[in-house]
Amino acid sequence: MPTNLGKIDGIDVLVMTRAECGLPAPAPMQKRPVHLFGTTVHHTATPDPELDPVQRWLSIFHEATGTGLAEHYTDIPYNDGVARLEAGVGVILGGRPHDVIGAHARPIDPVLAAHNIANLYTLGVALVGTNPTPESNAALHAYLYLANVGEHAPLVMPHSVWDPTECCGDKQRGWLLELKNPNVILHR
Repeated sequence: MPTNLGKIDGIDVLVMTRAECGLPAPAPMQKRPVHLFGTTVHHTATPDPELDPVQRWLSIFHEATGTGLAEHYTDIPYNDGVARLEAGVGVILGGRPHDVIGAHARPIDPVLAAHNIANLYTLGVALVGTNPTPESNAALHAYLYLANVGEHAPLVMPHSVWDPTECCGDKQRGWLLELKNPNVILHR
């Protein structure tokens, strides 16, 4: 049963474990040899609303693991997802374990690619869909708070910092800017 974290801006935020999302136990993967310094924000570029967000999350897992991609695609690429579950309810969806190397960003810059910096040093959270909603933003707000506690430094950046891509979308980048967090980095 999902855990209710309470309300953010009047929106209930739930957390679903990977098992509650229908994902199997994680496959063995390489442990993260470094401490995290932040979170990279993505979107799945899925037409809204194509599928129920939990079903879409499960399909992302199957797309990543069923294609025979590189070894690190033995699991879902993202550490977690965020979505609008229903009107007035946002959800954080469990994904790749936080203690293993991620597979959420592929930098084009050869210096960054050689060190796999984004995947080694940041968690990857994905908006399930393309267009953020108040519910998905409430879930992302809760996620960023939870993910940046303890050893996690509070750096937050869109995928486009690592790779010349439109991800996580102009609307989501605008929302990140609205956080007024001096540790949000929108470009390098």
